[in-house]
Amino acid sequence: MSGGRTCARARARRAEVATRETGFGAGAGAFLGTAGAIMTDPPVFASMFFGAPWATGILRAALIEAGAAGGGELLAQIGIQTSRTAFGEEPDIEEAATAVGVAAAGAGVLAPVARGGAAGVRALLKQARGNGIRGSLAKAAERFLRRQVELEDASPFDTAPAARAEHAARLSEAQVALREGRPARMIPVETGA
Repeated sequence: MSGGRTCARARARRAEVATRETGFGAGAGAFLGTAGAIMTDPPVFASMFFGAPWATGILRAALIEAGAAGGGELLAQIGIQTSRTAFGEEPDIEEAATAVGVAAAGAGVLAPVARGGAAGVRALLKQARGNGIRGSLAKAAERFLRRQVELEDASPFDTAPAARAEHAARLSEAQVALREGRPARMIPVETGA
């Protein structure tokens, strides 16, 4: 069976399963999972640094964010569509254009929402300064940060840059092995302890 038919069948199966998702929880989970995956894609992640500064107006920010997101997705789609031939599929320009358009439109809509929400929170905090709310929020944030430090200190994983690089290299080796049909050897990373 060719790789193109296998990929097309997998995509069709995913679309069929997605149509069964109902309710807010399934939709929110699908959105958050997809958004998380998209934001960690290297070209998209790199485009995040070209966003609009907070001092710009809402409309200008929406346009800048839409352009940055669309450009990042365009770079991603170039890689996606050119790699399809490796799996025996034809590039789908219509799908790529849709993905770029959705990314740009989504960023263009989310930018004003985020800015409006941030402006609302700032106004609430400014209004609540004399009511002691700011102090309780600061204490809650301090407790949260203290807890995060405790969790990081208790982590059994080595978080040094060298350990992260070794982990990434081992993941790459495992991916190559799996693509070649060999078993992936995943040995634990030695810690400095």
